[in-house]
Amino acid sequence: MNYYQFHIGDYRSATMHLTDEEDLAYRRLLDMYYDSEQPIPRETQWVSRRLRVGCEVVNRVLQDFFVECEKGWKHLRCDMEIAGYRDIVARNQRNGKLGGRPRKTQSVTSRNPVVTLTSNQEPVTSNQKPKEKTFSPDSDEVRLSKMLFSFIEKRNPKNKEPNMQTWARNVDLMIRVDGRLPEDIERVIRWCQSDNFWQNNILSTGKLREKFDALILKAGGSSSKAKQTTIVSAGGVKYEF
Repeated sequence: MNYYQFHIGDYRSATMHLTDEEDLAYRRLLDMYYDSEQPIPRETQWVSRRLRVGCEVVNRVLQDFFVECEKGWKHLRCDMEIAGYRDIVARNQRNGKLGGRPRKTQSVTSRNPVVTLTSNQEPVTSNQKPKEKTFSPDSDEVRLSKMLFSFIEKRNPKNKEPNMQTWARNVDLMIRVDGRLPEDIERVIRWCQSDNFWQNNILSTGKLREKFDALILKAGGSSSKAKQTTIVSAGGVKYEF
């Protein structure tokens, strides 16, 4: 990859604890990861020389933000971005072989709402919305959402209760898409809400999902059960930890 999106606010909130040298090492590690589209090699002395950063600094940053595996130091967020990039490249290549992008679906405009005609489903009017999944009160998704809010509410009783179904959908994505275990999510919630820095930054399940990679490392890493679980990320790429 010769380009990747850089979210300034997310990066700043996740790296406020780093020294200037550690911050430089992390940025260069990200560049190396995206440029090679491969995990960071385990030979940290080799990595240190190429990044022009001290070996001890590189090791601290790797331990903080990456997960060591047989093939090297992995970063789940980077792997998901790379998988999505490869999907786009593969799709563009397929479209090129077919003579360009596929034609758009035919739209019929009249006095009634716009109707889009497709070959494999009934017409869908523009004012229809797909039904969203509803989670039961005793589900893990709702239980974990309420747990996080209870910690937030305890510190600020005036905090307005959020839409628990919306929060539960983020937890559902963590379990179903990201491959997180409910017990690991609970452990991370309890840890981050006891930490003076993170308790003020993790104020929703959406932010919890976004920062989960960094949080679970600080909370003590994945459980033994999670290490035996196959995680399926974007693009169908599978990782086993």
